[in-house]
Amino acid sequence: MTAHQIHPRRNQRSNRQRSKRLQSIVPALWLSSVVLTGCQFIAGIDDVHTVDAARVSDARSIDAAMPDARSIDAATTDATACDPSQCPGLHCADGACTYYPDCRRLFDSGLASTSGEYQIQPAGEPEPLTVYCDMDTDGGGWTVVFLAQADNYDRTFTDYTQTGARSILDAAGEALLAYRNIEADRALTQGVPWARLELLDEWKTLCPIDVVGSTKTVKALVEGESEPTSRHVHYGYADWDTYVCTDPWRPDVNWGRICLEGSQAPFYSGFASADGIADHCALSNQRYDAFPCSTTRRFSIAVR
Repeated sequence: MTAHQIHPRRNQRSNRQRSKRLQSIVPALWLSSVVLTGCQFIAGIDDVHTVDAARVSDARSIDAAMPDARSIDAATTDATACDPSQCPGLHCADGACTYYPDCRRLFDSGLASTSGEYQIQPAGEPEPLTVYCDMDTDGGGWTVVFLAQADNYDRTFTDYTQTGARSILDAAGEALLAYRNIEADRALTQGVPWARLELLDEWKTLCPIDVVGSTKTVKALVEGESEPTSRHVHYGYADWDTYVCTDPWRPDVNWGRICLEGSQAPFYSGFASADGIADHCALSNQRYDAFPCSTTRRFSIAVR
């Protein structure tokens, strides 16, 4: 008999031994499949599932012959970590509580429908961020990335006010220009239209009030309109010729404006001047100084 030949009797005995082992393992495997289906692991970020704590705890009592059921990382089998009541505003991904990447995903999950502060964790951010989510305006799901922190900025270089804003902007495709009432927990200023426009690539790297002076054509919709239309948006810290949104830029002087031609969108200006006078929060079809900025009328940019 060569080294590769198998004795017939040994082969029969080995087969019987394997058969007995399989008979003892099959029930355990069946039990394992029942236990593991109790907790639905998800790969998509939008799905939210509740882990059945009783079934996961049963997995700990499985016979030692089933090491796979007990060798999974505790972070993915901890039932309480996937219980929405233990981690509100989160969802279960791979068996662990996970933050949503933005306010839109959080809103779509059904876990949050009221405007206010929430925690999200955009891709690339090592820690969750506390953000203000506008869940009421134009279908909800807006993450505020800029909110004027004063009635009078008097400076040319102003970045986004939200920590981690660029991680949020990377995944966004729309911008919302609006005035907000600081005294009413950042709700929209009553009676002032908002404007929704496609998010410009430049805005993903530079805050629009941190640009010298630029004019771009965008698709935009102002509150009360039925369809987006093409309009010029002006943004930057330079001055312009006279008093209205349609004027050309004068980059030799600092003043600052953001406005949307031919609309009632917010017209935020004066933030780059050093005159000590309150910035202006008018509408784009008005003179720039029609309304001063105040705690009830602060310019903001949100994205989704």
